[in-house]
Amino acid sequence: MNILIAIAHQMELEPFKAKFQVEESHNNGHGKIYQLYSNNGDVRLVQTGIGLESAKRSLNLSLREMEGQLTPDVLINFGTCGAIHPDRKIGELVVGEQAVVDQEDRKPLSMDVKWTDTLETYLKRHSYHYIKGTIFSTDRAIADKNLRRDLYRKTSAQVVDMECYALAEIAQEHQLPLVSVKYITDNADPFAMKDFMAHVEEATADLSEVMFGFVRQLMDPVRVENTSD
Repeated sequence: MNILIAIAHQMELEPFKAKFQVEESHNNGHGKIYQLYSNNGDVRLVQTGIGLESAKRSLNLSLREMEGQLTPDVLINFGTCGAIHPDRKIGELVVGEQAVVDQEDRKPLSMDVKWTDTLETYLKRHSYHYIKGTIFSTDRAIADKNLRRDLYRKTSAQVVDMECYALAEIAQEHQLPLVSVKYITDNADPFAMKDFMAHVEEATADLSEVMFGFVRQLMDPVRVENTSD
């Protein structure tokens, strides 16, 4: 099993990376790539940077670099986000079904159904509460209640982030299945930055725990099954 993980920000990736003994890391000219695991498979993490163009460029460069050496079986994206749906709350976990962007000429891009089902099975087995839905991606800071309301009416999105759609575009180009998981740290309102800073440490720790368990299961399902019994 070869797994490629895309995470935007250093604060989001550090708690997850700390769970591995990093075997190697290097800068590919735009983002940083970490090789986390290489026993009966490969786990690599790309730090993409924040924003749609940064995410697109970093992932594209990383996949080009791996051509002829390694073909990922799945691309996993996880990180923090703001709430768009009026019922969403800080602390909730959202599994993406599709990604949309604030450009009228861009169509919605779906996450991989098979891999999303695999993730959901894992989450349910470990009693993690989550919501499924659309992830809205933008380079704009969403920190206004009226804008949040208008975006929900327009997109029906659960949450807003700044990378998912770009990752989905590159994944589609490379025929790479993508799953995305987001943790809500703010309500995309005037208190967004304050709420983000208040919750980011807990959010990244909790999300890293969830996703480390998922990755560990993918890499060594027999061992995890025996440990769980």
